[in-house]
Amino acid sequence: MFKFWALICPNLELLLHLFVQILDFYLKKKMINLKIK
Repeated sequence: MFKFWALICPNLELLLHLFVQILDFYLKKKMINLKIK
């Protein structure tokens, strides 16, 4: 079980970081679109 978590956790951190970046990009894009309108 510990080995399983040792494998998953670093990838989970990477996925979370990627998700935050995508969300940030999406929100900024949305904000720019709102400012244009």
